[in-house]
Amino acid sequence: MIENRSTAATKSHQRVFAALILTSILSLGAAMTLLQSASASPVEPSQDAVGLMLKQKRPGNPNNSGANRLPTQVANAVRKDLSSTTGIAPGKLKITEYSRQTWSDGCLGLGKAHESCLAALVPGWRVVLSDGRKTWAYRTDNQARVLRLEESQPDPATLPKSLADAVLKDAIRRTGAPSSELRIVKTEKRSWPNSCLGLNEPGVGCLLMMVPGWEVTVEGSQQLLVYRTKESGSAVLLDEAASKITNSANLRESVLAAVLKQASAQLNVPASSLKIVDAEQKTWPNPCMFNFGKICTREYNPIAGWQVTVANSAQRLVYRTDKSASKVMLDKEASQITNAQAPESVSKAVLQQVSELSGMPISSLRIVKAEQKKWPDKCLGISSPLILCAPASSEGVPGWLVTVEAGKERFVYRTNADGSAGAFDGVASLPESVANAVLRDVSKLSRIPMSSLSIIQAQRQTWDGCLGISKPGVACPEVGISGWEVVVSDNQNTWVYHTDNNSKVALNKDGSKAPNTTTLNPTKIPSSELPPSLTQGMVFRAIASGGIAGRTYETTLMNDGLLMQIRVGDANDSERRVFRVSPKQVKQFEQLLKRQKFSRFNQLRYSPSSGAADYINMMISSQNSTTAYADIVQNQIPQPLQEVIKAWNALYASRQPL
Repeated sequence: MIENRSTAATKSHQRVFAALILTSILSLGAAMTLLQSASASPVEPSQDAVGLMLKQKRPGNPNNSGANRLPTQVANAVRKDLSSTTGIAPGKLKITEYSRQTWSDGCLGLGKAHESCLAALVPGWRVVLSDGRKTWAYRTDNQARVLRLEESQPDPATLPKSLADAVLKDAIRRTGAPSSELRIVKTEKRSWPNSCLGLNEPGVGCLLMMVPGWEVTVEGSQQLLVYRTKESGSAVLLDEAASKITNSANLRESVLAAVLKQASAQLNVPASSLKIVDAEQKTWPNPCMFNFGKICTREYNPIAGWQVTVANSAQRLVYRTDKSASKVMLDKEASQITNAQAPESVSKAVLQQVSELSGMPISSLRIVKAEQKKWPDKCLGISSPLILCAPASSEGVPGWLVTVEAGKERFVYRTNADGSAGAFDGVASLPESVANAVLRDVSKLSRIPMSSLSIIQAQRQTWDGCLGISKPGVACPEVGISGWEVVVSDNQNTWVYHTDNNSKVALNKDGSKAPNTTTLNPTKIPSSELPPSLTQGMVFRAIASGGIAGRTYETTLMNDGLLMQIRVGDANDSERRVFRVSPKQVKQFEQLLKRQKFSRFNQLRYSPSSGAADYINMMISSQNSTTAYADIVQNQIPQPLQEVIKAWNALYASRQPL
């Protein structure tokens, strides 16, 4: 009996002890779960923040095992790097989120300008850390041998939500990525130089004005999109040159490798210098689509595959493949292949310069010709009055003459052997239509045959509506007209012209050094075409009409120094301007009118030859005389009248606002 009691007691103690152990294990497990949840769960963003920072993926769960768990070496590497950057102890940095990613290139999608990034899909991790007050996001490869810190997240309070929504909407449309994979990573307030937000395109007129707005960077799905916007959000424009957009995120690695291998062999360049710029899934109607140049049967026998575009700084190749890339064929008609053999450093330098000059992304440019040259001096044969050029050796300076196509425009650059020095060759780049228009006008003006004239200098310019040549009393539209400044010479005289990109030309008389040409014979102005006489208190009046703007402006000088300008036909008088000059200047101008005997030109008109276009008609009046002339024949009118016009221009230029 005693033995049975003892046995029962022992069993009872064993049951209690087992229960205590089980309870301890459960408590410890719960504590570990709470600890892991605290370290892994991020703080949920506010509703406003969600609109600005869309999650790319759900946070990683530390309880996951195997491939989904963040490797210890990655966690340690990002903590160590952030600690060295911020000075925060590694123990105070907690990983709040992580997710597996496949990055678009060797720079993990965060390559800087001019940085060469390996064109390959890189598996890795995105890791978010926090010290309790601020968060940081890292990108790594699988072993954390490559680390990249993302830009700080934008403050949701600064960028208007409506603007953020508009940007993200466009990014979704362009990339085809779901909204959950896109996020705004950077915002910056900017003031853009014109109505095109600084993204000028050939043939598009942009109003010259300061436009407040934003630069917004969107990232996700292996894409980087940089936007320029107006402050109101009424304009949202993609900066293609600053963006990195491809459709190759879903491209299979076997296809990528096969295409890059073939392109490398085709161009005889390393694969690391090539980049996949576009990839599109296709369904080819027939397998013989891979046998270019051969006769294809007409039956529909679809085959799934890809169309992949590969590019470097000078070439653009389009390939067609089947789904596994067991067949890869070059589409020669769709490709842009040149025989240019300029070194990669030269090609990159020239394309970067052309991109900045033209405003077009490098992906839209194409090198069409490259020639080896021996330049006569260190200035590459392009002289300037303000620059002293060191002479070359007897063998000359080795280099390249590179021609680039940018849409309908052509850019020619001279470089040294490695592209570290270069110069824009404006004369060689000048459109033929512009060159011919300028030479014809100089020949007509000077009576010198075109064969005896040569263009010695040409520079790209952006003009206002008057092509940069203002006239007294004429308000020039503030539009950006792409064009040229062209200098012509006959070895003794020079003529400077301002042009657009086609055939509109205007002589810059102040910049030219040429003798006066034959004086024109005037005609009489009919009395019916004379303007009203000046009233009491008026000293001088200039009426300008015609030109590119097609408007008429009237500028009047009063004897008290007031200078008033109106636009004829402006019902609201909204363009009235009032300025002032000194009484001394008024008196000097009146004396000049008498000295040059302005009255002898009364009712005389000096007109250009028939066929001239886009010139400005000027009609100038004093108290007792009126004469008229066209601006393009100003250097062919009598010298005394030229002196009057010159003095009036100087007086107008010295005006001060009231």
